[in-house]
Amino acid sequence: MTYKVSIAIPICWPEEITFLRANISHIEKFTHPQVESQVIICDQTGTEAIKAEFGGRYYVLQMPRIDAGFPIDKSLEVADGEYHLSLDVDCVPMHHAWLYAPIKVLDKYTDIIMVGKATGLHNHHDYAKHGTFFHINNYLRYMRTEQARYVSRQVGFLRPENRPKANFYPVADFSFEANCDNGVRANSFTDRMGMGKKFSIAMNQVLGNTHEMGVLVWY
Repeated sequence: MTYKVSIAIPICWPEEITFLRANISHIEKFTHPQVESQVIICDQTGTEAIKAEFGGRYYVLQMPRIDAGFPIDKSLEVADGEYHLSLDVDCVPMHHAWLYAPIKVLDKYTDIIMVGKATGLHNHHDYAKHGTFFHINNYLRYMRTEQARYVSRQVGFLRPENRPKANFYPVADFSFEANCDNGVRANSFTDRMGMGKKFSIAMNQVLGNTHEMGVLVWY
C-alpha cells in the first residue's frame, strides 16, 4: 500500500533559507517506497528567493507574514495527500521511515487523530479553566488531511487575534483563551469534540544550538 502525505513547511524570514535547504535535501534523501510526498513551502518571507530556488520542484505558496499557524491553515486548502504533516523549517528528517512510521500509526489506529510531539502547552495555567486537553505542537504534527481540514475550518490553527489580518474566519462557536498560542485552540477543540486520541513521539536526542539563530534542532 502506498500513502500520500502533504508536507507543509512554513518559512518566515529570508535567512531561514539555510534551514529550508537542509530540510529539503533530507526530505529528498530519506524517502520510503510506500510513501509519496507533496511538499508545500509556505513562503512568508516577502521575497522572491524561495520561489526562484524551489518553485520548479515544489509547491511554493506565498502568503503574508501573520503568524506560525496561518501557513497550516493555508496549506490545507491546497493539500492533495490523504495525510498532512506540519513540519517546521528547522526540523530535518534523518530516517527513511520518518514519514512512513507515523502515517502507519494513523492508518492502523483509526481512533488516533494526531501523531507528533507534545511540548506541554496543555499544562499552562491560563488554559486550565477551559478543561483538560493534550497538545501536539505545530512543528511536527501528522494528521489525516480531511480531519485537519475540518479542524482548520472549524477553529483554525492560527492565533485567534490574527484572524482579521488573515481574513480567515472559522465557523465554530468555540470559546477558549483569546491570546492562546498557535494550534492550542485546535488541539483543545479536537479533545472537547472527542475526535480521537493523540500520540506523542519521544525526543531521543538534542543535537545542539544553531550557530547564529539559537534554535534547538530536535530529532
